Amino acid sequence: MNNNYNLIIVGSGPSGVEAALRSAKLGLKVLIVEKDTAGGTCVNMGAVPTKALLKNAEIAWTLGNSGRQFGFSAANLELDYKAAILRSRQVAKTLSDQITSKLQQSGVDFLSGIARVVNKNTVEVITRENYPVQFMTDHIVIATGATPMQVPGIETDGRVVMDYRHAILEETKPESVLIVGGGALGVEFASFWNAYGVKVTIVEMLSHLVPYEDQEIGMELEKAFMTRGIRVITNACIESIQRFTDHAEVYIQGRQDKITVRVARVLEAVSFKHNSEGLGLEEIGVKLGDNGVIETDEHMQTSIPGIWAIGDVNGKLMLAAAGREMGRYVAEKIAGHNPALLNYENMPKITYCHPQIASFGITAEMAHQRGYRVKTARIPFSCNSMAICQGDTTGWLKLVADADTHLILGTHMIGANVQELLGEIIFATANGHTLEEMERVCHGFPTLGEIMSIAAHECMGG
Repeated sequence: MNNNYNLIIVGSGPSGVEAALRSAKLGLKVLIVEKDTAGGTCVNMGAVPTKALLKNAEIAWTLGNSGRQFGFSAANLELDYKAAILRSRQVAKTLSDQITSKLQQSGVDFLSGIARVVNKNTVEVITRENYPVQFMTDHIVIATGATPMQVPGIETDGRVVMDYRHAILEETKPESVLIVGGGALGVEFASFWNAYGVKVTIVEMLSHLVPYEDQEIGMELEKAFMTRGIRVITNACIESIQRFTDHAEVYIQGRQDKITVRVARVLEAVSFKHNSEGLGLEEIGVKLGDNGVIETDEHMQTSIPGIWAIGDVNGKLMLAAAGREMGRYVAEKIAGHNPALLNYENMPKITYCHPQIASFGITAEMAHQRGYRVKTARIPFSCNSMAICQGDTTGWLKLVADADTHLILGTHMIGANVQELLGEIIFATANGHTLEEMERVCHGFPTLGEIMSIAAHECMGG
């Protein structure tokens, strides 16, 4: 490892790793600095282990609640909660090790330590041996992600009031949990805990769950959750939490009444802050915004040329898939290429609760607001051959299109495995394909994908 690089990346989450791999492929000499474990929060404490837990939850729910329709009995079913947590840790370690290996094979240098930006061409790293080393570079990319923010009145203590980092490591199943926030994080943990027999309550301040999705999806998810025994309280906020040794009493202001809920644990799943603190950025003049967000232009460049910010830390779209695209874009920009600007609306947005949610583009309401003449079609999975074969016909696909051009504006889905349908339709949209062309795609039979051609046909008026 030398002290001169074309590019130094701080953070090894999806955005940082993608930037490193793409830059190395384009001939740049790259160093990644990571204070924790390769893969960052996403791989080690976030998206990856939670999806492993949700796979456990899917199996547990099927065995415990759907066995009869498949012809087996699970009357004496035993669920090992600790084993699920340990499996999720092993999954995270496996992917982290793979990232380390891939970086090495690509010629990317990796250094464990805490980075501080001295100036636009110098990064100082305090290594794990507590030894300071300075590196020179042409470009610096900040890819440090985001972490839960302490919310007044709901401050986490890691014991009774938790954030996702505590919850994902806790090996003892709680008897009951109140989740503050009905966004993606909240509903995913609700699905996991519910499948393992935990009594779950979700409190959401807005009018429906997953408030950044199509409103009908939030309503459909709420209906599915209530069927599974999850209590949902919307249009409500937390007034206060009284903490005891082994439980909490949560005081809630509902739409009309005050509600008190006693639970073993509270999960705060509301707010995040961007990890820009302690990097030395403000001292050298990099402009920061609310909650530490690093302000960037459309190319992800900060207020100082040569310093870039990608992924959750720049706040443009806090999703791993978006972070990877930002990483690829910045790498190509630094290497002298001219990549197409990123379209965040057409990136996949997936929530892995049960039933799953997948969407991209804009809703019909947004399309009307932008002046489009809108055509929509909503097709239930109850008429899809594969959904019937799999025994789960919950949910539907909604297609939103321009009535004049027949171009697709957005797709919004809720149901089993709907995340697997997004790639095809995003590709079609990105390449300007119309409803007519989408209708003519020949899907295998039986497949969930058949529903897309049917939706296109209905959207054109049948």
